[in-house]
This record gives sequence, structure tokens and C-alpha cells, in this order.
Amino acid sequence: MIIKMKTFVFLWSVVCLASPVLGQQGVVSTGGDIQSPSGSVAFSIGQTAYHIIDGETGSVHQGLQQPYSFTIVGIEDLREDIAIRLYPNPAVGFVNVQLTLPAVGLKQDQFTARLYDFNGKLILDQALTNDVNTIPIDQLSSALYLLQVWKGGTFIKSFSLTKTN
Repeated sequence: MIIKMKTFVFLWSVVCLASPVLGQQGVVSTGGDIQSPSGSVAFSIGQTAYHIIDGETGSVHQGLQQPYSFTIVGIEDLREDIAIRLYPNPAVGFVNVQLTLPAVGLKQDQFTARLYDFNGKLILDQALTNDVNTIPIDQLSSALYLLQVWKGGTFIKSFSLTKTN
């Protein structure tokens, strides 16, 4: 009985000491288990390291099979030859929106400026038809506003505009 107890304690201590070495290491974003009559698989997404074990009948890739997947939702980057500036900011009576467009390919009448208050109410919608377009804001109260530049139906860029008295 004592030999069985010593053997059990020995095996239990080996299992307890070896489990941290054999355990999965890494911070994962999600994972799960899939079971079927022929076996089971545990998977994780977000772990960047894995271990390969080769054998006579195949190989096992323990750990991650795929990295984090980042999808950027938004618009295409603004072309490098287009520049949009807003000045002065903060402003009192007017603000200028300057468009620098390439020599060919884009027309200035395709651009519009939309001014919103921070409640989301549309205050002004103005076509940008010149290189430098003046937008009057003297009737607005002192506050923070959002000015968006659009090309047709596509959002291009936004600016935070501070109106002062």
C-alpha cells in the first residue's frame, strides 16, 4: 500500500510539474473546441507562436494556424497630389478651405464642404468651386463644429473647427 501511495505521489508531482511546461503559452483573442465521432480539435486565434511535430504518418502544428485578422473599414487614402487645408482655426467670421488638385483628372466642382454642429445637425452645405473657398461663420455661436469635405458622395476628410467671438 505504501509503495502504491509513493508511486501515486511521484506520478502526480511529475504531472503537476510538467503541465506548466506543456501548457499553451500566449495570449489569444478567441478560440474553441470542435468534436466529432472521429476526434476533437482545439483551436485559438491570436496566438503568434506554434510548434511543429513531425512523424512518420504526418505532422501536427500545435498552436496558432492564423494570425490576428485586422480589417480596416473606411475610405481609400486621399491621393498624394490632393491637399486640403482649413484656415484660420480658430476663426471668428469666416474660414477658408483650400484645395490643391492635380493638373488633370479632378474638377473642383466635384467637392463640397458640409458644416455640422456637435449634435450632428447640418448647418451648411457649400460647393467648393475655387482653389480657396471662403465659408462664412459669423452668424454661428461660439462652439466647436465639424467640417467635412466630400467628393461627390464619398467622404474625403474632416476638420474640427473652433468658432470664437
